[in-house]
Amino acid sequence: MKRGYAPSQTQPTFYDKAMFKRINTYPKFEILNKTRNFIKNLKTMLDKLKKTISDAVKEQATNVSDAIKEQAGNMSEAIKEKTGNVTDAIKEQATNVTDAFKEKTYNLIEDWLKIFPNLESYGLKINSFGLSVGISPALDVELRGKANAFTIGKLELLIEENKGNQPLTTVFKAIKMTYEMHKRTGTKGDFNAILIQLSVKITPEVKVYLGTPLLT
Repeated sequence: MKRGYAPSQTQPTFYDKAMFKRINTYPKFEILNKTRNFIKNLKTMLDKLKKTISDAVKEQATNVSDAIKEQAGNMSEAIKEKTGNVTDAIKEQATNVTDAFKEKTYNLIEDWLKIFPNLESYGLKINSFGLSVGISPALDVELRGKANAFTIGKLELLIEENKGNQPLTTVFKAIKMTYEMHKRTGTKGDFNAILIQLSVKITPEVKVYLGTPLLT
């Protein structure tokens, strides 16, 4: 039976039939292989492009990392330099403070050295004399005299007479307070000596003993 065509369809020409025959007889596997080769080549190109991009990113990251390390190194050196400068400044300041402290203490000691002839004239003689040399210098002196050489009334007069001499009035006030404290105990106390220990430093100390202490 001959194949018919609908009235609306255009009958194929000779040329159309020839093309259909060529396509129908063209090796199907050849088309498939060409498609596969195209996809393979495209994949290879994409892989190369991906590797190129990856290498570029890695190189850029390495450059950034090296730049950061260099910057960090520079900052570290700057910090060390600043720290060194601050440390040197602190050391210098500490040295200046220490020297000023020593000078002030030695000046104070000089003032106290002037009162020992006066104390000796009131019956208090030097029993021992020592000097501590260091960051905080100190003069340690022990004086001894007769306990009955002083009374509260006499000490009040001595304080008034020497009110312009702070080291001397400090000693007399300490002796007076000791007598007053002992009087408040309500005991007689047969003391044959008075012992005074001076520690002259940035904050002078005066210790007064009525009698001879067994433990000092």
